[in-house]
Order: sequence, then C-alpha cells, then structure tokens
Amino acid sequence: DVAVFSPRAAVIFTPNDTVDLKLSYADAFVDSPYWYRYNNLATSAGAVPLRPERLRSLQLTPSLRLLQGRLQTSLNVSYNQLRDGIYRVPDAVVGSGDPFYNNAGRLNSITAELEANLAGPWYRVNFNYTFYQVLEVEEYTAFDRNSPRPVVNQGDPSGQVWNVPRFFGNLNTSVNPMKLLAPDSLLSNLWVDLRFQHIGSRQSPIQRVSINEPTSQTNIENVESDVLLVHSGVRVQDLYLEGLGLSFYVYNLFGSRWRQGGSTSFPYPQAGRWFLA
Repeated sequence: DVAVFSPRAAVIFTPNDTVDLKLSYADAFVDSPYWYRYNNLATSAGAVPLRPERLRSLQLTPSLRLLQGRLQTSLNVSYNQLRDGIYRVPDAVVGSGDPFYNNAGRLNSITAELEANLAGPWYRVNFNYTFYQVLEVEEYTAFDRNSPRPVVNQGDPSGQVWNVPRFFGNLNTSVNPMKLLAPDSLLSNLWVDLRFQHIGSRQSPIQRVSINEPTSQTNIENVESDVLLVHSGVRVQDLYLEGLGLSFYVYNLFGSRWRQGGSTSFPYPQAGRWFLA
C-alpha cells in the first residue's frame, strides 16, 4: 500500500484579455510499476521495497495574447525537486541477487520553456524551446567532470543529467493556401506540414563497452553532438466523407545520423530517413 500526500495549488492573475500571470505549486508522485518491483528475471531483478517517485515543482508562467488571439505566447519558468527517482542501476551484476532498480537520492533543477502559437485560416505555426539546468544532484546518473561516479558535484559547471540535452525544441508549421485561393475545391482540405526538431548536445557515457578504448575516462565523458532533424508531410482531411483522411510523412528527411543514450550502456543509433503513410 502507498499513502502519499500530494497537494496542488495555483493562483492566476488576469488584469485584461491580453496578459495573465500564473503561479502554481505541485507535489506529485508516481508509484513504481509491477515490473520494477516483482520481476524475477536474472537480467532485470526487481526491488520490492521501491518508494514512489516524488516531484515538487514551483512554476511561474506569464502569458500574452495578441492579434485578436491568433498569437499566443507564454514563458514557463520552474524550480523542480525530484527525489526517490527510479532508475536502472548501471553497475548491477547479473546473478548476484542485487536489484537492477533503485530509488535515487534527489535531483534539483530549473527549466525555462518558451512557447508560441500562431493560427490563421490557412496557416498554423507552433514553437517551443526549453532550457534545462541541473542545480544539485545526489545519487543520480548525472555528469561529474572530475569523476566517473554518477554524481554531479555542486560546483560542477556542466550541470546535465546523462543523456538529457540542456537545450531542445520544435518548430511546427502547417500551410494550406488553397483555403484562400479555392476554398470550395478538394484541395482546400490539403495541408502541408514541416517540422524542425533541435536536440542539443548530450553527455552520454559509454559503459561496459570498449571500456578501455581509448580510456575509460574518455568514454565516461563521451558527448553526443546536437542535431537538427527535419520532418515533412502532407495530409488531406475530410476526403469525400467527413472524418476520412489520408496522410504521407517523411521523418528525418535528410537522413541525419545521430545517437541517443538512456538506460542502455552506450548511446544507440537512431532511425534514419523513414516513411509513414
């Protein structure tokens, strides 16, 4: 049984139809899944006494609406305290009887996310960009410039969780000029979409794979370069029948080569150009 007190509160100040300011606080939790607690496979042994993950967050969000509401923008700034985060133990030994999952100590961070939306009769533009900075870490897989231990020192200027970029964002555009030129034609329901996705550089350690080539310290300090992915496609809505639609998309249009780490022991190559219809 899990008994957790999870308070949430928000105050919104709206002086006019153009501007509002929101201040919110939340203390949320997520209990560990069955797999993490009771799995008995030798390669992924569970840990029955896992505690729920807890996250405290204090957020300040000013918002602005212009052009008769067609342009909406907001900036969300937050201070976050994660504790008892569940993660896979990187040095767990198969067959040892030790659990492969554990509760981390704590991870304090700040984030700032800018969001903007512009909508018209034949166009839509959505933009978001996030800055994420680690302030303090205890017993969590984050980067320490002076040691291979999964800990961030308070004075370490890198301030990043392993495999998580400090900067990332998206720009999504959709256009349908036929809405203006031929609003009664079949093409008036044809939209062309273009998406730009930026993923900033990530500190992605290489563990237990070629550990001494060239050196274990170099592998621990491995950094994946930032990448800009472009996705594009077309879609038709209400094709002859209301609710019937067709779409064709190309993801990673230019076939960019990039890798992403996570709970794996090294960053995995990601998909190149692929299609979806």
